[in-house]
Amino acid sequence: MEGKNQTVLLNDNVTISCKVPGSTPLNIKGMGVIWYQKHEVHETEHKVFEMYGNHQKAFRPRASVSPAGLEKGDASLHLPGVQLKDAGEYRCKVVVTPYEAQETVILKVLASPKCTLFGEQATAKDDGDKYILCNASGFYPKDINITWHIWTQENPQGQKISEGITNGPAIKNEDGTFNKTSRLRLNHSLEHNVMTTYQCVISHISLPTSRRSNFTLSGRGSEMGNASGLTAPLITLGVIVLIAVIGLIVWKRSWTIALGEIRGIPEIYRASDPEAAFPETLDQPTVFTEEEPKEYENLISLQENELKKKAGRLQKQKEEQQRQHDQLKAQKLEYHQNRQYLNLSGFQKKRETVI
Repeated sequence: MEGKNQTVLLNDNVTISCKVPGSTPLNIKGMGVIWYQKHEVHETEHKVFEMYGNHQKAFRPRASVSPAGLEKGDASLHLPGVQLKDAGEYRCKVVVTPYEAQETVILKVLASPKCTLFGEQATAKDDGDKYILCNASGFYPKDINITWHIWTQENPQGQKISEGITNGPAIKNEDGTFNKTSRLRLNHSLEHNVMTTYQCVISHISLPTSRRSNFTLSGRGSEMGNASGLTAPLITLGVIVLIAVIGLIVWKRSWTIALGEIRGIPEIYRASDPEAAFPETLDQPTVFTEEEPKEYENLISLQENELKKKAGRLQKQKEEQQRQHDQLKAQKLEYHQNRQYLNLSGFQKKRETVI
């Protein structure tokens, strides 16, 4: 059996191939399969899965070999939800008495970067320059390339930017993936009197093609293309509008019911002098039919159910808004941490220049 390489993305499922030579079907009760893993960092080898006779044991959670596939000569190992620690060298050992065969497979785990753009107005110590930050997060392995391009109405073909770029280091996360931020200083000479589009281009081994994100400024320098910072306000505005619409609908229904009740009263009851208009019935008790109270109860019940449904939908929207708010808050915290590092890096470069 010859060795080979396999690649899988983080959190995906993978089947590591291992084929048993010979005629099929095989008697799986009289054979054994053992899978080993040697981590790419730690050189020690340990068992991942073993199967012989009626015995099966997974040393890695949910690792498995299909008995039906094994009868057909397929001893491939299935690993769901692959993590970075699953990367390494896998060895398949198959014993079909009196024969034995082995195969080695190198499994590589990759994580694709997510791209986020931020517009930033720097403080006075940075001479009031404006910046755009491109943040690549959650990628693996560490090597990544971030470049910038610009398009204007005068230059619709676009061109690569080579000045005013500061790239921060790749910062390792708790799960083993990396984050990296690239900072672009905007060109003062343009003054953004024309529409300008900046593009952040991320190249990584996990991506079949480069990932591109645009940030557009209108003629006055106002932000147009980056909508990530508007998500929470728009959701909040949408919820407010929805509540107002629901309130208006409920009010209109209540008013319609009340108006219907008023219109149902005979004209004689609305006379300026009720006693003179209908004196013989004023002291008589009001008598309702059996159907009228039931109709009112059904109407009230329908309104209560409708309000409960709307309240449930509003609660779900509120929870979704809170989730997005927490996510944006985490991104903002990470952005400020990267900004502090970049400011410190820029200060050290200025100090070295002065010296």
